[in-house]
Amino acid sequence: MMFEQTSVRKSWTYPRARRERSPLDLDKQCGVVMLVGGPPCARSLTCKSHSMSAKRGVEGRSRPYDVLLGLYQKKPVPVQDERANRDAELPLAEKEAVNLDSDEEFNDLLESVRSYEPQPLAVRPMTYVRRRNKCHRIRDLFMDALKGPCRPILSGGSTHEQSSMHL
Repeated sequence: MMFEQTSVRKSWTYPRARRERSPLDLDKQCGVVMLVGGPPCARSLTCKSHSMSAKRGVEGRSRPYDVLLGLYQKKPVPVQDERANRDAELPLAEKEAVNLDSDEEFNDLLESVRSYEPQPLAVRPMTYVRRRNKCHRIRDLFMDALKGPCRPILSGGSTHEQSSMHL
């Protein structure tokens, strides 16, 4: 082994051996290249360092990124019906022309507005003022019966009366 001296203090370092990089599996790894000519990212498909669009743009995957991610996370990929695929391929102007019937759309919108019943996010409990005041009064009566009426600790009298006050 060869030792190298790195500073005046005579601290010795061992030469580090370069680790061989394993081949990149783009079906299980991120693969985004950040610098031109730099190494691709070897983290998993769920890499948080790179955006989803950058991961989708990696060339050389056997399947689309979303399908591979679903398989990696063991989630089933939803199957889309033919109409959704056909509508997705059409430009926006043609979608409106195919599905547009103003009378039906107006009737559907009117029906949804009529049947709309908003619900509050939280419901405050109903409290009745008279009942609450009666409960407070009864509680005060019980407390007075158990421990006697409450007297103020410091009354408005002289300091001599305060010092001789017995509790």
